[in-house]
Amino acid sequence: PFLNDAGVFYNSYSFLEKGDVDGFEKALLEGNNKLKKYYNTEAFRLRAIILQNYGIMQQRKNNEKLYMKLLINEAIPAAKKSRDYELISGLYKAVAIIFMNNNEREKASEYLSEALKYIERAIKKSPTLAESRMETYIINAENLIELKHFYDAKKILDKAFLTLKNFPESNLNDSYFYAEGLYYAKQNKNTIALESYEKGIKSADKHENAIAVNRLKFAEYEVLFKLRNYEKAKKNLEYLLKNTPFVIDKKNYYNELAKVYNATKEYDK
Repeated sequence: PFLNDAGVFYNSYSFLEKGDVDGFEKALLEGNNKLKKYYNTEAFRLRAIILQNYGIMQQRKNNEKLYMKLLINEAIPAAKKSRDYELISGLYKAVAIIFMNNNEREKASEYLSEALKYIERAIKKSPTLAESRMETYIINAENLIELKHFYDAKKILDKAFLTLKNFPESNLNDSYFYAEGLYYAKQNKNTIALESYEKGIKSADKHENAIAVNRLKFAEYEVLFKLRNYEKAKKNLEYLLKNTPFVIDKKNYYNELAKVYNATKEYDK
């Protein structure tokens, strides 16, 4: 019976492939209910994943509060009973990202240090473990930099670099160099920051990771503007305006472009 009940969850993805979101959500809830009667680690692991998936669907409907509630009150406690440390870490990281998106960096920091603690304790080899660990380091470092905790951020960046230097082709270099550049930019070490961003853009271009390229180009623009290199700064914004699909971002880039024109007194443009 356990396999049958677990099967409800595994089969739920077929609804998603057909684009049946409601069917997917129903199957997830059914799977969660059926697995509640089991107290083995695998059942708890599956329930944690189900709850996270259900939460992500709520987030897509702009109900981020419910997603966070599900993670904190249900998914994390279930994951802890599964003793799958990589999973627990990922759930803490998911909560932290919601806080980061809402600019609540201190709260994010608490959840990220838990994520870090669990990912470093994870010994069960999984194909995704090394990647999860690096990702946790990088997000953590980025958040600490925004909080201006530079010393702690550097320690974590160094840990990530030690591993990543052996994997120059890894797509995690895209976000690593963003964090490294930010580390230098926030301390006005602008020339080194530009070198990091340049490496990140090269890496993200190679991986055709458009979102990362845009993020890096904007960060690079901010440093170029600080250095009064308006010609190059303008080029970055023009690139971003051409290459972003998001209206909100476009608005932001137009505002920045106005700043550049203002600084160069090109009012007639």
